[in-house]
Amino acid sequence: VKNKPLFHRISSPHSLIKYYVVVIGSGYGTSIAASRCSRAGQSECVLERGKEWLLGDFPETFRKAPEHAQVNFGGKGRKLGQPSDLHELIVTDDLAVVQGCGLGGGSLVNANVGLEAEPGVFQDPAWLEELRYDVDQLLTIDQQHFVDIIKPTPYPDNYPPLKKT
Repeated sequence: VKNKPLFHRISSPHSLIKYYVVVIGSGYGTSIAASRCSRAGQSECVLERGKEWLLGDFPETFRKAPEHAQVNFGGKGRKLGQPSDLHELIVTDDLAVVQGCGLGGGSLVNANVGLEAEPGVFQDPAWLEELRYDVDQLLTIDQQHFVDIIKPTPYPDNYPPLKKT
């Protein structure tokens, strides 16, 4: 047989791969969805564009960040950078979006750091009225629900101080 491979594939043929749930993205929200589906016993596949960024892969200073970013001028057919870059900046005439491109989604943008917002932040009219309507619930019940699911932990006092670059 011509062009017969030397080794057999260890992966299943694509036609045999079947999932009950396909989760697109691996950020905070979709990781919770994937976790819940898995705990419910559903077969699932998580798809993410980009690569897995490991310690040492990230730019060490803010000045080096543009080397790891792609810019998409929304709808104008112009794009800078590579699809595998760490961040994508999408710019249109009236909107700019920064998103992570790889395993972890939004945590690639904020370096997995979360800070509690002061209540006054949500009084700004730039926020949707639905968010401004019940800030007390947002900052108590909703925030506690988030903490219970994500389980953030403070940076330990006995760790070396972080550089602000």
